[in-house]
Amino acid sequence: MASYQTSLDERYTFIKPAGKGTYGTTWMAEDKTTGRKVAIKAISKETTTRSCFKKELKYGKHLSKHPHIITTHDTAYETKTSYVMVQDFARGGDLFDAIEPEVGLCENKARTYVYQIARGLEFMHSKNLVHRDIKPENIVLADEKGATVQIIDFGMTLRTGVHVSRVCGSIPYTPPEICNASDDTGFSVDPSCDVWSLGVLLFCMLTGSFPWEQATLSDPNYYEFVQWQRGVSPKPPRMWQNFSPRLLQLFNKMLAMDAQERCEVTEVYKYINDPWFVNYTIPLSDSHREVDFFHHHHHHHHNQYSVYDSFTVGGGCGDIITASTHMQLTPVTAF
Repeated sequence: MASYQTSLDERYTFIKPAGKGTYGTTWMAEDKTTGRKVAIKAISKETTTRSCFKKELKYGKHLSKHPHIITTHDTAYETKTSYVMVQDFARGGDLFDAIEPEVGLCENKARTYVYQIARGLEFMHSKNLVHRDIKPENIVLADEKGATVQIIDFGMTLRTGVHVSRVCGSIPYTPPEICNASDDTGFSVDPSCDVWSLGVLLFCMLTGSFPWEQATLSDPNYYEFVQWQRGVSPKPPRMWQNFSPRLLQLFNKMLAMDAQERCEVTEVYKYINDPWFVNYTIPLSDSHREVDFFHHHHHHHHNQYSVYDSFTVGGGCGDIITASTHMQLTPVTAF
């Protein structure tokens, strides 16, 4: 433990709440020393342990060197009720809010983003780390122009090869081997999980829709996709027919049913300059229920910093101010 104490409001000026999600609260603040805007996030001790917080903090700092991963600051704080983490503030909000339902992003923006996310994941995988929760809520736009995206939220990040017994994750982005795993058998953490999630995310960026609700054969949209993958159906499902043969080839590799047959995330680079669409449009209104599913998620999405849900846990926004004003906060030991 560090030998000094300080309080959050000695170092930061709290500007406004930046979001409150299922797991907690985020504040936009300004560093009094540097003038930089930061995101201050509190994690309730009721929902995590000190070791889990330190693990997430360690991964965040370890990965901060990469331009497409959010920067986690060195100093973290501990109150009687919460752990507090400080990261760069992403001025452009999160990717989920940037994706228009039923429309998606323009092709060039989707190219830029999937390339940048792939670069960030390549860096993580080179460190033998798997993010395990890639989704638009966990991608932020670093600036208002949306030129650069960054991966956030390392609450589920684990090392490659770790055996996990508890099945969790964001269902539309979860690969079939995890959807079908039981709590009894579990599964081994593998980078192919991130590749799958990125493939689903790319589909969402290009269409503004989910391809399926979950990757199980009981889901009709996924079953139809698998029938095409296996060659049983000569054409891909209707929602996929707008894509060029090259993009379909990439999707086929990223969304391979067998994790061992899935490509590495670097495969994205080979397709980044290819045409991604054919010159006709499949009306999205014909794409049955996946559009409504995406709308449902948009309806329940709060704002830009609910992207930090999985590690911004704590009381209401006032809890941070109260804690920082009236008590001394002990910096968590640096790694």
